Amino acid sequence: LMQYHLLNNRLSVSTLPVGVANTQSTALITVAVTLFRTPDGKLYINNGRTVQPDIGADRSVMYVIDQLLTVPSQSTLDLIRTAPDLSM
Repeated sequence: LMQYHLLNNRLSVSTLPVGVANTQSTALITVAVTLFRTPDGKLYINNGRTVQPDIGADRSVMYVIDQLLTVPSQSTLDLIRTAPDLSM
């Protein structure tokens, strides 16, 4: 579950375009999350609204959202087939 919560990019709310769905790959599994910034500055990650955005950390940015991000269902075999580091 934690692998779904890490992205490959360091993103802050101010760098995301307004009104455009921005799909980002997760860092450790081959599933994406969608970030959406509204004209009034709210940021949604999938269907969750950020409660506290842009929390700085040493080499990352964290967001507190109002719900749990759940991993879309994907079989282990599908994961192995689509993950370059797991497939042959």
